[in-house]
Amino acid sequence: MMNRFICIPLCLFLLSVCNPKKNERPNGWYYITDRVEDSISLEPIVTINDFEEIKLDSAENLKGKFIYQITGHVAADCVEKWADATEHSIGKRIGFVFQDEVICTPCINCRIETGSFAISAQDIDIKSIYWQIVRKIHSR
Repeated sequence: MMNRFICIPLCLFLLSVCNPKKNERPNGWYYITDRVEDSISLEPIVTINDFEEIKLDSAENLKGKFIYQITGHVAADCVEKWADATEHSIGKRIGFVFQDEVICTPCINCRIETGSFAISAQDIDIKSIYWQIVRKIHSR
């Protein structure tokens, strides 16, 4: 009887420890690749730790609902990297990943030399994502 009380928790512990963890990517902007298995590059272009400033913008749609968008800039030391990445991606998509979910995948039309970006999505709580990013930026 006593062995059962020890064995069951021990088995559950071992299962949880041996369970492989998900490949969690840092929150940030990524190249979208042509690979079949995973179309998001392994390494980010920039992460939210590279964001210098972000703002929450909103507009009211025809139904009276507010649509939110995050706008921002990467830090000065990442502007050239961002510009090169956007130039490399002209005619292609890059993706913003937050908590292992692709939030948006804008198509890049030109080199973005200002370090600016915008994050928007239809059915995702952008306002909540904004506040989570703000907390992470201010906690560094």
